Amino acid sequence: MTGQGLQATQQATQQVSQQVTQQTAQYAQYYRMDSGQQEGTEQFSIAGQQPSTLYVGGQEQRAVPYSQYQTYATFAGGNALWIQGTNSWTQYARVPQGSYLSLIATTSRGGNGYLYEIYPNGRLERSSYYFYSPYTRINFYADTIGQHILLFSVNNQVSNGVIIDVTGYTPGPSPGPSPTGRARINIISTTLTGYEVYVDDVYQFTEGQGGIPDGYSSFTVTGDRSHKITIRKGGYYYSQTRYFASGREYTLRIS
Repeated sequence: MTGQGLQATQQATQQVSQQVTQQTAQYAQYYRMDSGQQEGTEQFSIAGQQPSTLYVGGQEQRAVPYSQYQTYATFAGGNALWIQGTNSWTQYARVPQGSYLSLIATTSRGGNGYLYEIYPNGRLERSSYYFYSPYTRINFYADTIGQHILLFSVNNQVSNGVIIDVTGYTPGPSPGPSPTGRARINIISTTLTGYEVYVDDVYQFTEGQGGIPDGYSSFTVTGDRSHKITIRKGGYYYSQTRYFASGREYTLRIS
């Protein structure tokens, strides 16, 4: 391939990556790029993790304060399924392929039941789980591009469905695996754009520089050592020091 052809391919790949990022950025709080929890189900304690807002419906979501819904749910009973986020729960999310989500199942009585998943090609998959009362957390892996519909049934009661649209994923503005001896770091923010990135107190770049700031950036650092990652913009300041292994990819979400 000629130099011009390679450059054109890289530009096209970057454009696709930016489009995917823009599609999923507003749902960044609902997914992660590492599993983060055990497979199957686990009992979930909501203490200290209550969402402030619930989003009901499909893509045309309606926001409901959690306190208002809690009163209604206590009165109505029944089973409900949600996608857990950092600050809210939702019934719809658009996420990149290869990401993980936490589903929260609520039920007034625990017991054995089934989680149903309808794949984009229409295939129905049924998994048997034990559901705890009142909250169960289920790990979901976004393996196939397209629309996934999930719901569960326990004690002869069927929950609502949640919809997860899975899009293609290309990390980067520098697509491809991390170079040998390097670790890749992705920064995702749904509220902060145009921020400055520093590694070990040395300025690296400004997010969106030379393009359209969208809150997403990707870069590599020397692997198998600790680094201080700092993000600044105006009065905003965030800093984290941690160990980064070679060949691994890390995602940092900021608000």
